[in-house]
Amino acid sequence: MIKSSVIVTFLFLSVFFNTVKAQVFWSESFNHNCASKCKPDTYTGPNGTWTVSPPLSTEGTDPNDWYISYAEEGEPAGSCQGAFSKKNSCLHIATSADAGAIYKKGAAGKTDKRVMSPTINCSGKSSIKIDFDIICFGDTTAAHLDHCDLEYSADDGANWTLIQANMVSVVACNNVAMWRLISNTLPASANNNPKVKIGFHWKNEATTAYDPSFAVDSIRLSSFTPLSTGVISGGPFCACSSIKVPYNGVGTTFLSGNIFTAELSDITGSFLSPIKIGTLTSTADTGRVDAVIPCNIPPGTGYKIRVTSLKPVIMGTDVGIVISSPIKVAVTPNPDTICLGQKIVLKPTGGDPGKYEWWNGTIPPTGPVIKADSLILTPGKDTSLVVIGRKGSCFDNDTVKIKVDIPPVVKVTNDTTCVGLPAMLVATGGGTYLWNTGSTNDTLIVPNQVKDTMYVVTVTKGHCTVKATGYVKVFPTITVSVNSPNICEGQAATLTATGALNYSWSTGQKTNPIIVTPKVTTTYTVTGTAGSCKDDAVATVTVKPRPDVKIATPASVCQGSSVFLQATGAATYIWLNANSKTDTVTVKPAFTTTYTVVGLSVDGCADSAQVVVTIDQRPNVVVNNPIICQGGTAILVASGATTYLWPATGETNDTIKVNPMMDTSYKVYGFNGACSDTAFGFVTVGVPVPVVATGKTEIYSCESTQLFASPTDGTYSWGTVGGGEGNIDCPECPSTTVTPPNTLAYYVVYTSPKGCIGRDTIQVTVINTNSYFIPTGFSPNGDGINDVVQVHGRGIDHISLLIFDRVGEKVFETHELESGWDGTLIGVPMNDNVFVYRLEIFYCNGETLKETGNITLLK
Repeated sequence: MIKSSVIVTFLFLSVFFNTVKAQVFWSESFNHNCASKCKPDTYTGPNGTWTVSPPLSTEGTDPNDWYISYAEEGEPAGSCQGAFSKKNSCLHIATSADAGAIYKKGAAGKTDKRVMSPTINCSGKSSIKIDFDIICFGDTTAAHLDHCDLEYSADDGANWTLIQANMVSVVACNNVAMWRLISNTLPASANNNPKVKIGFHWKNEATTAYDPSFAVDSIRLSSFTPLSTGVISGGPFCACSSIKVPYNGVGTTFLSGNIFTAELSDITGSFLSPIKIGTLTSTADTGRVDAVIPCNIPPGTGYKIRVTSLKPVIMGTDVGIVISSPIKVAVTPNPDTICLGQKIVLKPTGGDPGKYEWWNGTIPPTGPVIKADSLILTPGKDTSLVVIGRKGSCFDNDTVKIKVDIPPVVKVTNDTTCVGLPAMLVATGGGTYLWNTGSTNDTLIVPNQVKDTMYVVTVTKGHCTVKATGYVKVFPTITVSVNSPNICEGQAATLTATGALNYSWSTGQKTNPIIVTPKVTTTYTVTGTAGSCKDDAVATVTVKPRPDVKIATPASVCQGSSVFLQATGAATYIWLNANSKTDTVTVKPAFTTTYTVVGLSVDGCADSAQVVVTIDQRPNVVVNNPIICQGGTAILVASGATTYLWPATGETNDTIKVNPMMDTSYKVYGFNGACSDTAFGFVTVGVPVPVVATGKTEIYSCESTQLFASPTDGTYSWGTVGGGEGNIDCPECPSTTVTPPNTLAYYVVYTSPKGCIGRDTIQVTVINTNSYFIPTGFSPNGDGINDVVQVHGRGIDHISLLIFDRVGEKVFETHELESGWDGTLIGVPMNDNVFVYRLEIFYCNGETLKETGNITLLK
């Protein structure tokens, strides 16, 4: 046979565009270094062994059989059958001589066999497509007694399903068969199925046939998934790490209640028992699933992650990740205790340099974060720090606790003694003590002191050490002295002793100085000591009498008057707020004022006195001016004073009642203490004025009428007799509009400017008549006569009028009785015509009426 290399471009493009989105996960090219006669079970390819079934029906005495050899060389689709000695094996049917894809015909060569692939694991795959190249022609009869079939098994070869029957090649290249690409989609039972097999079935029984028989090469199984798992950045990842797994399902509709699940394979990349590491409830076609690498997962480089969906059920593509060994971060020293003010250096281990972060508090951080490989701190209190270290994507944290001891407050007592006698110093505030003498007690006893000496004690408490000093004063002898002050009666005296270190007073006090308050001249004794040294002193406190200063209290005066004040009981005087140094002073305050005088005795002792000068404010009396009607009572009210006197009546209240028959003036006196004022109140007396109510008294239902009251110079109040609803437009106006629902009496109350009141009533009769009229024609020609068609009537509350043209289009609508149609539509005059109207009338008494009729427009 002569081979011809013909590449069919459209066939290649078809293959490219049909597989561009698919991922090949299983393939077989039958590369087998066998020249001929090699049975399929002798070929062990990358996927396993191919097997041939027993005869599926009765065969001939010399049947054809399946071989894998390069007796028939596999070629790409679009190439003609040939033999160029490329040693490119393929799967084919041949005679027992295996001289290529040529088969024996007739009864002796009758063949019926299936060749079967190894088991194909389609776990995690969906929308599985099979592509392969074939040459097959068989017989030329219409019945295709010799034919090539593609078959499929979902249960590891137990049962088989026909996928495509009678696959044939194209005859080209001078009647030589051309290799052809065959593509099919496997049934849905192949999705996520680990026990899939494919088979090729050859059957021949015709006596005449067209070569070749059946040859197969370049088998590819690919899976198109509408859900892909994106690349996960940030790896390698550590156990317990949080990751975000992206997915892309653009073009796929995810239903309500869908859950995306991120799954982790085992260390070999197998998803036979996937580990669920995160979920996301969503219908979005793109997104990220928050996931966590299990903490007990061993490190490895063969792990894979994929995203699956629930509605619909889709196994997404997988991506590889590397999982590293976990790290352990530790800090030294941890824990530790220092003294306040000391420094501490913290050094972490377990992470990479430059990958440590520190912060105060807990995880996650709530304060500032410091990036440093070590910290030097001088904490002022107990401190807790968190450090996180990273190595690759692995991280760990440790908590550092630093206890800060507070330095003790150390105090050392001082002591005094005389020459040759012992002294004692006492230290407090510590845990342990060490004096510069070598003593380790808190109390240091020093014998035979002969001179002033300073002693140092070192006090240790926790991690803190503090030094303090004590002083021993040595006296050869002491002389105690004390002051003797003079005081005025009632004052305190301060007694201060000197010459010793410790003092004891005859009052029992042990402090120095002391304060005493004797009422009479008194002596006090003080004993001073310094160690064993001792001396006494006496103090005399001389108490001088105080003057008894007094001021006579004056009577209250009216505002603007002068007051004479006189002080007694002292030798000299000082008026603090009257600018005087004599015993008397004259003042003229504008308001009540307190005056203070200080008096001094001849010994310089002082006393003071105060007096209040009460000032009565001048009243400002005012009286109201009431207006009454003749025969009425007027109330006069005075204000502005404390007490009052009405000369006309002799009354002393602020309010009186009077009944004058004419305009009258009343006088009143007002008093505030010694001050007075006068005012007048004027009573205006008015004469009654009659009022008259007029207006139209007969109307039809739903109509209004205007009522008038005279005179018109006062105030008014309209209402209905009996209190019924009268629909009064302005109840306080001299004239008002009313709309009675039925016959009703109205009243008006008139108040004159001088307070006199008049009243009148008027009855409005309502005639209940229901009537209407609508013209049957009008002439809107602008002559002012019959230019508008509208509804007229009595007792109508409102209407609904709709007018339509002859084709049923509405040309006018109104609900107002006063509104009519002028024969235009959207401002454009309409032609002469007959229009249909629909009228509904709503009467005031609740009755309704409906009518339909014609209206003629004639200009």
